[in-house]
Amino acid sequence: MMPTRNRHNLPQMALAIELSGRAGSVALGRIEPGRQSPITTQTEHIRKRTRHSDDLMPAIQRLFDASNLDTGHLDHIYVSIGPGGFTGLRVATATAKMLAYALSCTVFAIPTAEVIAAATPGRSVTHSDRQATHQEPVRPSILAVCLARKRGHYWTQCFCHGPTAPGSPDGGWQPIVTEEGKILNIDQIASLEGLTDLAIDMLPAADPPPQTTCRHWDTLEAKDDQALARRCADIDDTIVIHRAQPTAHHCWLLGRLIAGSARADTYQVNPQQLIPLYPREPEAVTLWQKRKQDTN
Repeated sequence: MMPTRNRHNLPQMALAIELSGRAGSVALGRIEPGRQSPITTQTEHIRKRTRHSDDLMPAIQRLFDASNLDTGHLDHIYVSIGPGGFTGLRVATATAKMLAYALSCTVFAIPTAEVIAAATPGRSVTHSDRQATHQEPVRPSILAVCLARKRGHYWTQCFCHGPTAPGSPDGGWQPIVTEEGKILNIDQIASLEGLTDLAIDMLPAADPPPQTTCRHWDTLEAKDDQALARRCADIDDTIVIHRAQPTAHHCWLLGRLIAGSARADTYQVNPQQLIPLYPREPEAVTLWQKRKQDTN
């Protein structure tokens, strides 16, 4: 059954869980009634050299301990549902379900591509502006978030940013409602109409993190990423490559924004129905089905 606690749109306290990428994290924020900005926000990173499942609950407990807050006051849980690492997503969704039932919280399923877009800086001037006359309308910038790379194909979702983007002009990257995430190959991504920005999930991890914006194709880690960047540069060398960095902090900010908007019902889920967003079936399942067909 769905938790029965009745809450207003904006929570007093919310937890965000992000385990889709290499570096997992959780974030806790508290809102005071009548305030638009959080008065307490803290992030706890999943400790290295441990599996996500080993340190997730301890990390959440460290957040509450550091904030001097009680878990019984938790209202919302925002969980990044993927695409991303299979194990991390399963652990994140299972933990969110458990907490939702134990604490009667409302759960919001946030696609990881939207979390990455929220963490990606927008652009005030698009590639069309540089060639346009003053009489021509300004087109929005287009960001393609490319995740779950496999054999030259990426799960890709597009966002727009600019005067004609949904919402306010300075509202950041907004999902293009008519463009759902889909699997595209390198040529299809590079040929997306109006593409100005690209966020790739497999840039090399470093400590401290590298600059968010990267124009040097040779710093990309995987050959597919290098090929995608070069193909984009061949078409338009002004396309900016961003490191896709989903964080619990940005998941928290985005979740709170969604919870207080007309889009809340689209993202709110019954904990029993909370599942990861998988762009394709796991390799193990594919191999199992192939072997089963071969034996029949």
